[in-house]
Amino acid sequence: MDNKIPDKIKDQHIIVDKSVISKIANAASLTEHDSVLEIGSGPGNLTKAIAAHAGLVYAIEKDPGYIMELKKIFGGNRKVMVIEGNALDVKLPQFNKIVSNPPYKILQPFFLRLLHERKYNFECCVTVAPHGFSKLALAKPGSLDFGVMSAFFYAFYNVEVIAELKKNAFKPEPRVTSSILRISPKPNQSPLSLMLKLMFLEDSRKIGNAMLDALWNNGESILQNKVTKAEARRIMDKFENGEQKNQILEKRVLQLSNEEMVSLVKSILANISNV
Repeated sequence: MDNKIPDKIKDQHIIVDKSVISKIANAASLTEHDSVLEIGSGPGNLTKAIAAHAGLVYAIEKDPGYIMELKKIFGGNRKVMVIEGNALDVKLPQFNKIVSNPPYKILQPFFLRLLHERKYNFECCVTVAPHGFSKLALAKPGSLDFGVMSAFFYAFYNVEVIAELKKNAFKPEPRVTSSILRISPKPNQSPLSLMLKLMFLEDSRKIGNAMLDALWNNGESILQNKVTKAEARRIMDKFENGEQKNQILEKRVLQLSNEEMVSLVKSILANISNV
């Protein structure tokens, strides 16, 4: 029995179902060569399962009560390193996999942190996520749910649902439904996903400039049929018809609304061949 009572207000929903814990750990295909990042370790229920298979676990936790519990449980275990602090601002160690049941509200900002710090190329991430996050991460171009975060996941990752979870798998029970997601790098990318990826990697630049670079890039175009810079410029001219489109191209990708992202993707699909 955990000594500390989870605080629902702090977004703490501890997994107490042992079969779910095993399913999460198994989905990551852990080996002794893996260094695993766990966000929001809580009382260590999932940490134990990860440490049983991985070579090293970095357990990030900000709650003082849970930090004390983790140190008691894993104090003599050299495979588990407890990192005290918020996963959004503590210094991140080197890792190749993420296995986690994090506070739901930090999922989106954490992935954006990985993007900004160029730590997005992990081998695998298995995470528990709320329905709203899963819906965004799984949305495909052209669907009603597609938005800015959908574009991010479409550009970088393959996302699959491993299992839907019952609320009674947690203590306390969350108000929303939850899933186990497996997120892995996308090996084969279309011109659309490559263009979106470049926009996110160069998110300090205007979208129009990033798109032009993607189309030409000194002859290394994302298109199957390579184009000259002049041809790339002519393709870009197709995007610049209309005041709304011009406004979108003047923005940075993370400044877009979901509606503007949908409009941008439609334009890319309509104006670029071989996408």
